Amino acid sequence: MCADAIDLNWFNDVTTVGLTAGTSTLDETIDEVQQRLEAIAAQRRPQVAADM
Repeated sequence: MCADAIDLNWFNDVTTVGLTAGTSTLDETIDEVQQRLEAIAAQRRPQVAADM
């Protein structure tokens, strides 16, 4: 899998996501997927400041 293959619909109604990888997975691939997951989380994170 690569970061571009991540489907946003996978995360509907999801609050926690884990990331694992095998020893043959390139560090670059892991980093790209992690960055993509973090970007998705940031987009979906509630706007705490807006609620204050």
